[in-house]
Amino acid sequence: MNAEPKHDLTVAFQAGDPVDVDLPADWHVDRNKYKSVVVYGPCLECHGDAMGPQLPQTLDAREAARGVVVECVCDYPHGAKGESSCGRSWRVLVPEEVSQ
Repeated sequence: MNAEPKHDLTVAFQAGDPVDVDLPADWHVDRNKYKSVVVYGPCLECHGDAMGPQLPQTLDAREAARGVVVECVCDYPHGAKGESSCGRSWRVLVPEEVSQ
């Protein structure tokens, strides 16, 4: 049984533009009772929490093609005073079943 990596507090803060990635295998796309979609999973750098904004379940083709920006929301400053994450973010294409 593989254990999920623990939050790595030694990762240094680094902000920048979102990096384009395919949906990582351990990230989730959930629909909720409020008819919105949330993309979330472990941060690809520090392994804390990462999440995108809640989006309407019905996305048009232009919105789906732009992708969802998912940011680290780990609530740890990673050495940067006043910050609340490691600063990383990713642009993930919305899976086809969500954009319909």
